Amino acid sequence: MNESVPDGITLHWHGVDVPNGEDGVAGVTQDAVEEGETYVYRFVVAEPGTYWYHSHQVSDQQVSKGLFGPLVVLPGKGSSEPAVPQDAVDSVAVVHSYGGYRTVNGVVGAARLETDPGDTVRIRVVNTNNGPLRTWVTGSSYQVIAIDARDLHGPQPVEGKSLDVPAGGRADLLVTAPDDGTAAAVNFGGGTLIAVGPADGDVVPGDDPEDDLDLLSYGTPAPLGIDPAARTDPSRTASADGWASSTASRGSGGRSTVTCTPTFRCSLSRRATWSR
Repeated sequence: MNESVPDGITLHWHGVDVPNGEDGVAGVTQDAVEEGETYVYRFVVAEPGTYWYHSHQVSDQQVSKGLFGPLVVLPGKGSSEPAVPQDAVDSVAVVHSYGGYRTVNGVVGAARLETDPGDTVRIRVVNTNNGPLRTWVTGSSYQVIAIDARDLHGPQPVEGKSLDVPAGGRADLLVTAPDDGTAAAVNFGGGTLIAVGPADGDVVPGDDPEDDLDLLSYGTPAPLGIDPAARTDPSRTASADGWASSTASRGSGGRSTVTCTPTFRCSLSRRATWSR
């Protein structure tokens, strides 16, 4: 319900795959919700991860003044996240600038996430500003386990490097509190940080590293199921003239056959079969 926004309001679900009518673009996918009116957004989120939502009506003013929020979708029962220990603490770090002051979860300067020494914490960084955000960790190594709600394969410990999070982007970091009782610092620039460790633990300081983490070379490549060098796919069958074909069934609607050259230039033919 819009209780007090005179210009009206809609909500855009940043990064979430929603039906067009729930996308929250006033004048395009829905009308703005005027003061005193109510609109209920209905959609199913199939992909777990870190998202956020924000106003999409006069957004340059409304978002800058705080009409936004985080949205965390957890895996369903029976699902697993191999990169995250089961006992890891889960925390959200929403970074936003108000009047030139950078904040994390509304706090200017150092916020505290109290943990025991050796505890592992998942920090879900959300950059709500309209420019890039640099984040880095001092006092501990860290891993980048997800970018924009997509898990990374084989993340490795990172030390002495900053991660660039673009405007509206999200990055999930895995940080372990130091064993010596000090507090690791997840830094966001401008003196804003989250201290991870005991309540009385000294925060390990550190400037923004000169080196950046290259996500294109970070982690371990996931298996492709094909050999890119040979340009072959075990699911395809090869013919004597060097062509390969793969046929997929489409139920009662027919069958589609994709025929490819060795350089993967493909053509599609479809044989329709109908049943009453």
